[in-house]
Amino acid sequence: MDCESLRRLISGCPILETAHLDNCYSNMDEKGTLTASLPYLKNLTIVGYTRKFFPIAIEAPSLEHLHIRYFLGFQWLGISQMPYLVSAWVEGRISDGCLIGFLNQICNAKEMCLRWETLAPLAVANGDVQLPSFPNLTRLTIKSDGCRSSLLHSLLSSAPKLQSLVIDLEFDGKFSAKNWKSEPACTPKCLLYSLEEIEIQDFVIKKDDMKMVAYLLKVGAVLKKVNVYLFDDDIGRDKKGLLSLLKLPRRSRACKVQTFLLGEEFYGDSNNDSDFDESDDFEDSDE
Repeated sequence: MDCESLRRLISGCPILETAHLDNCYSNMDEKGTLTASLPYLKNLTIVGYTRKFFPIAIEAPSLEHLHIRYFLGFQWLGISQMPYLVSAWVEGRISDGCLIGFLNQICNAKEMCLRWETLAPLAVANGDVQLPSFPNLTRLTIKSDGCRSSLLHSLLSSAPKLQSLVIDLEFDGKFSAKNWKSEPACTPKCLLYSLEEIEIQDFVIKKDDMKMVAYLLKVGAVLKKVNVYLFDDDIGRDKKGLLSLLKLPRRSRACKVQTFLLGEEFYGDSNNDSDFDESDDFEDSDE
């Protein structure tokens, strides 16, 4: 379906509440933009994998849930704010010229999932990521094959009311995080006053990953629990590394650290760690 036909179809549904656009590709020589005004639209999903999608300019002031899963240069030209946005899941790349405007439009979301690849164009020479403020954000998921310190610092600083943080390291057995460089000069407000839960997925016992967890535990003043999901059974057998993880100092006395393997609790604060040799210190297996 060409862009104009799709525009007419959508525009002919003025009270549409849910739209799912899957693999709607433009022709190589097509220059149209998908424009539509959908004042009642509440749920919008856009999925594509291999070819260029139409540039999109949709006015959807009532939108509550947005999910974009697209892996090429996606052009979002939305022309309205989304004051009622509850969740925004963005797994893909937004064209560089549209990214700041897009982030400003989704800034009211209460729950958000972002990939490093989505935000990478905003990184400047010194590694910082320039982001708008997310004043209502309470739950954030970050997906990255190694959580860059600059990305994490910027996101936490932009979300002063954040309560729950999920970091999916997406480790695939080939490469691990090597991006934890330094701690921020100023502690993000959420780490002092609101962040209570942290979940880390696909964790491997490497130096940079341990530094990341150590930083969060050291400055998280109101943390209640940190759940670490191990990548595989080999990591679960690294008792020396797990002990180092569980013994990291914490600012919050109420914080409980637990590790999980295949969804089941493996070791935690309440576990008997008599099998561990407490004289062993953590050593990075890469070194």
